[in-house]
Amino acid sequence: MIMWKRSLLLIQVVFLSLCSHAEVRNSSFLFDAPTAYINKGIFYEGTIATTFTGTDDPYPIDTDLHFMASLFGKLELTLSFLTFSDLRISPSIKYNIVSESEKIPAVSVGVLNLFTSKYISSVGGSKNTVWSDDSSYIPEYIRCPEHNSLFLVFTKDMGAWGRYNMGFGRGCFVGYGPRSRQFNTDRFYHWSDTHSDAIGMFWGVDIELGYNIRGGFEFDGRDFNIGLKFKKEGFEVSFLAAKLEHRLGGSPNFTPRIDLSTTFNSYFLRRMPSPPKVGAITGDVVDRNSKIPIGATITVKGAEIPSITTDAEGRYAVTIAPGSYLVRAEAEGYYWMEKKVYVRERMQTICNFELKKK
Repeated sequence: MIMWKRSLLLIQVVFLSLCSHAEVRNSSFLFDAPTAYINKGIFYEGTIATTFTGTDDPYPIDTDLHFMASLFGKLELTLSFLTFSDLRISPSIKYNIVSESEKIPAVSVGVLNLFTSKYISSVGGSKNTVWSDDSSYIPEYIRCPEHNSLFLVFTKDMGAWGRYNMGFGRGCFVGYGPRSRQFNTDRFYHWSDTHSDAIGMFWGVDIELGYNIRGGFEFDGRDFNIGLKFKKEGFEVSFLAAKLEHRLGGSPNFTPRIDLSTTFNSYFLRRMPSPPKVGAITGDVVDRNSKIPIGATITVKGAEIPSITTDAEGRYAVTIAPGSYLVRAEAEGYYWMEKKVYVRERMQTICNFELKKK
């Protein structure tokens, strides 16, 4: 069984390497390609994704921010801050139309880069602002505009065999390289005859590797990417090698890009230990007649804290949770005394004692 799974994975890697811009947007994406999954309940997260390229690239490093919110497994909204050298704010939306069942995959529709610039990528907001490897395809291969990238995607979890993802879309899902062009409708035309509304195909798979790690690969419509995800409740870390087609028989002079991303979500915020809600009881203990400080023992009834002793000046202080308490002061040769106090959060409650000699 294990050998069959490994063989299947190897076959798909080899096939994808023959065809092959990467950014990890959020946890509902495989890596750079969307899945049909949407988080249940009211869910939100933030992702910071950094891409490293070769030193000869005009954009050797790029960082993007993505903020996502989803509602009840049906609607997902993402706001991406891209191209910090030429800032573009890119909203996206996804809606689940069919929930996954034992025999039926999940199906969702959506739009990436909604109402943004006609051309938008991780590093620029114009037609000629691209990574150095992409620029080698222009003008021989024409770049399809990325705005309003409508897509339809199917996702099915096959258990130990992995989760499979396949979709169709326009815009950023339409590749303009010599290989990715073979997987969109423009392949049926002359290379110089391209269409802004061409439809491209994207797909991918990830599989559980153990220790909260999933490994996967994808063809996002333009590039072949392979990566790992480490996921715990509350956060996720992704490592992605993008543009691998350059090393797998494409253009070996170009270096594959490396993406690192970290995501924190609403579960992380709920699990973060909140600062303790505490207040304080302070005061001093003196002789009723002479007003001289007394070395006394202070006990707070109703709180699981040990008794304390006043200092040389008869003062004491107790940090304690908000609430009502009975404070008792007693000293050798004096009658004990008790006072009821109410402690408020981040407030000091003063409780002084004047003890009477026996």
